Amino acid sequence: MNSHSESLRRPDIERLVGALRHRPTDRVPNFEHRIKGRNIAGVLGREAGEDSARLAPGDQLELVQRIHQDAVPTDMRWELGFVHRETSDGAVSYVDGAIKDVAALDGIEPPSLDDLRERLAHLVRITSGTSVGVSCGIGGPLSTAYLAMGLTDFSLKLYDDLAFVERLLDVTTDFCCRAVDTVVEGPADVVWIMDDMAFSSGPMMRPEMVRQLWLERIREVIRPALDRGVPVVLHSDGNLTSLLPTIVEAGFDGLHPNEPCDGAFDILRTKAEFGQELCLFGNIDVSGVLSYGHPDEVREVVRERIERLSEGGGYVVSSSHSIQDSVPPENFEAMLEAVLAYGSY
Repeated sequence: MNSHSESLRRPDIERLVGALRHRPTDRVPNFEHRIKGRNIAGVLGREAGEDSARLAPGDQLELVQRIHQDAVPTDMRWELGFVHRETSDGAVSYVDGAIKDVAALDGIEPPSLDDLRERLAHLVRITSGTSVGVSCGIGGPLSTAYLAMGLTDFSLKLYDDLAFVERLLDVTTDFCCRAVDTVVEGPADVVWIMDDMAFSSGPMMRPEMVRQLWLERIREVIRPALDRGVPVVLHSDGNLTSLLPTIVEAGFDGLHPNEPCDGAFDILRTKAEFGQELCLFGNIDVSGVLSYGHPDEVREVVRERIERLSEGGGYVVSSSHSIQDSVPPENFEAMLEAVLAYGSY
């Protein structure tokens, strides 16, 4: 392996930040915020855990170095009002939210940020002296609110009691602001806001209402990062076509994961219309070619995305959601190989 090939494989946070700033570096970055147990074991050659964001920090660092990823990811969500239920197979899943009226807001105590602060400090320590950075995600104010209430009740309250919705959003926004402050002080190199706002068919609410309820609040949330020059990525699944102008206006640097949504959300159109403002992550379909295709098909899709999206920087190869256990390890490996084979500038 020559020195150029070695440098392409070496993680480098400046590569990821360069893409977010639309600066071509040595190659297109690759990034996965989450990798599940099957592929963790495939990469490390041993069992280490079921979720890459919850691994021991040393295992997280080894994982990202082996997959040539420029930053170690971690995250935190406030599970405000979550109601869980155990299924027949023993799994425990979210089923509803318990915050149904204004009275339920009394006495709410946001979670401590000490665990997040300590985890970030540990990640910063173990990556010191390497070129690997730290990326941290925070559950956004909108998704924290509708999960706290339950999406059905939240949708009804938008029409029946908008004042209550806004009170709840003020609570979740305040927490998110403090969490982003903590992340920036970490210091994390990239901040993610995980705020799902759309289904595959389109937004969860009218674009005008997203603008009314979300725009100024999310600007407040991400301001500490932007003021300190830390790039901010929005994660939202679904078809965001009609929300893109608001996302750009909010000030985000990147958008993840650009789900294909059966062709309804066109990353090529998004690149053409908003590629100067947004670095685009993803679009390698986890519900299609990554899970059910042949490795050669995966390589070809990655090659085509790089060819059509990477000019001038502003594209990061990743899955259209996360690397689930449905993804065969050989397909994940093929995606990573294709980045090195076709991603050089």
